[in-house]
Amino acid sequence: MHALLLPLWLLCAAACKDAPKEGASDGGALPVDSGGAGPSGGGDTGFVIGQDTFASGALDEEPANVLWLVHHGEWSMSPVGGPYTAVTGLLRVLEFIDGDVDQPWCMVVYSMVGESVPVEDYAGCLTCDYAFEVTFFVTIDGGERPLSDAEPLDTGGTYDPDDLLPVFGLEECRSPDLPADGTVWRMGWSELDELVYIDYGNTGTWIPWYAGDRDFDEIIFDWSRTYGFDVPEMEEEE
Repeated sequence: MHALLLPLWLLCAAACKDAPKEGASDGGALPVDSGGAGPSGGGDTGFVIGQDTFASGALDEEPANVLWLVHHGEWSMSPVGGPYTAVTGLLRVLEFIDGDVDQPWCMVVYSMVGESVPVEDYAGCLTCDYAFEVTFFVTIDGGERPLSDAEPLDTGGTYDPDDLLPVFGLEECRSPDLPADGTVWRMGWSELDELVYIDYGNTGTWIPWYAGDRDFDEIIFDWSRTYGFDVPEMEEEE
């Protein structure tokens, strides 16, 4: 069985950091740092991510390394034209050391399946047009992916082992508040705000999570952020 590889379109997308619209993508390019909305924006989650690595001395020095976190996904709502009763989709989480696609840190891909919830159940999301109870299923959890300039050895997509890079899975990802396999979240869409909201911790407090863009029955959403990163020392294989 050949190694698990990052899909080719993700390799191409990850090489481009510019999005056509601030805070949202066209479904191909990955977003730039989107700031406010997202897993660590729109409210303090209490999550501490890594630590900056910098030389001691003067203040305001930049970290020696950074980690570029990218979340990119889409929903397909049904039935066509609404009123919507169900949603399916994908969420891809990618993390790169120093923003270099040839230095992947982790990769997780989720499938999402959800059913609509009654209006009274998302009353706390004042601008939400509709909401779903969404279940996340981990479909790809780390593995290996080829270097950006690697060529496959055959038409089956097999690569030379020397051209493959190890990629951590969910357990090592630094993105805050990632759902575990089987996690259920209540999530809503606001056409006015162009945001995906979540009912944080199922407390009835709805906070902005992803910037998005709707095209008929499809919603494309994304988030990215760069943090200082303390790169762990890896044990050498004998």
